[in-house]
Order: sequence, then C-alpha cells, then structure tokens
Amino acid sequence: MYIKAKKGLFSRETEDGMAALSKDEERIFVLNATARSVWNMCSSKMSIDDISLRLAEEYDMTNKDLKGLKEDCILLARQNPDLFEILDN
Repeated sequence: MYIKAKKGLFSRETEDGMAALSKDEERIFVLNATARSVWNMCSSKMSIDDISLRLAEEYDMTNKDLKGLKEDCILLARQNPDLFEILDN
C-alpha cells in the first residue's frame, strides 16, 4: 500500500508544521509537524512501510512502534482525502 500527496496543492512551511493551499478550490489545510513529515515523504509515491520506517527514525521511535505508525499513516490519508491518495500498488 502506498500514499501519495494529491496534485494541484502548494505547500508552505510554517513554524510548527505546514499549510497546503488548493489553488483550484481556494482551500487551506493546516498540518502539524508529523503530518508535514508525511507530506514531504509523499511528494512521490511511497510505501506505508517506508514512511513508517522514516518516521520512526525521525522521531527516535522503536520498531515496536512501526505497526502503530502504519495505522496512523493510513488514518491520516483516509481522514484527509483532499491531501493524500492511497494506492494499492
């Protein structure tokens, strides 16, 4: 399973996260630091396993946390369909 950032959005870094701007729909999405990390990893199609491993390294987590990280990545993408796509392959 893969996550990819949606096309047609522009992002701006903020002090504590990121704002994603939708030019077509004139919408603004505010992301916290963790969601910003996922967004940055998803500029191209990236597997949930790879995202989880990178997040674990970035936030100094253990391998025990990987299952929870995978579930959180999927939840983030599902709760924000205007920002992320979930792809099967």
